[in-house]
Amino acid sequence: MLKSATRPLKAYDILRETRPLGLKAPMSIYRALDSLSRRKLARRIASLNAYVAARANRKDGAAPAYLICRRCGRARERDIDIMDLAGMLKAGEFEIEDILVEAFGVCADSCEH
Repeated sequence: MLKSATRPLKAYDILRETRPLGLKAPMSIYRALDSLSRRKLARRIASLNAYVAARANRKDGAAPAYLICRRCGRARERDIDIMDLAGMLKAGEFEIEDILVEAFGVCADSCEH
């Protein structure tokens, strides 16, 4: 479901879609999303409290950055270099485990209004 979604999905969006399959408990969805996130198959977009499918072909040393359109809600994923970011943050004395980069704006191309 996350792979085919055109925008990040909240847990209750997923629950609404899976209800016909017999899933009725929000905790089941949260457990599934937690498991997918731990296995790096899904990413949580913190500012939206929503999830997207993780891209499988990430380059070594890269982390995802999400460009989120305020009009259509789509989140486009881009790679950022962890070492470049660590250098900008002067984080040599800090071991970075995860990076969350989320930028908001408007799609440059046409999007759903």
